[in-house]
Amino acid sequence: MGSHLSCFQSAASLTLNGCATGSAKITGAYNLPSKKIIHAVGPIYDELNPDDSEAKLAGCYSTSLKLAVQNGCRSIAFSALSTGVYGYPSTEAAPVAVEVVREFLDGEDGDKLDKIVFCTFEMKDVRAYNETLPFFFPPDDQPATKEKTEASPSKKETEEAKAIAAELPSVPKSDPSQ
Repeated sequence: MGSHLSCFQSAASLTLNGCATGSAKITGAYNLPSKKIIHAVGPIYDELNPDDSEAKLAGCYSTSLKLAVQNGCRSIAFSALSTGVYGYPSTEAAPVAVEVVREFLDGEDGDKLDKIVFCTFEMKDVRAYNETLPFFFPPDDQPATKEKTEASPSKKETEEAKAIAAELPSVPKSDPSQ
């Protein structure tokens, strides 16, 4: 039997019956300013088996997109799943997320969502998405280029990122038990 994680530590989690790593479930939004909340359980990054981590991360995004459409949502917002304490490198996670979204939009249900937002809170994620998005979604006025931009963060941004990182808990080494 596979490992299951609680999708959300709230009253909603009592009705979810857990959620497998690499999957997602949907609930009402309760008092939050949205119609629904999709709870995705990203993988703890496995350096020895990155393909498994990638498959599970892709599963989070694809399941979330399908749930949004099945439940009549017209928009969805994603954080950078698993790139925090779960240790997934942002430069590897962003291409997985953006590729899944591109494939979804090109598929039969792609026209059922009006807006897909990637929310990035840390500079490492901002940089990863800024580098990745043009490859999958080239600007209308120019084709995608293979050159990477070298946008270096300011000293203040670097110090802020270090301060935030110092406050984060250590990366988990195993899946938590129910």
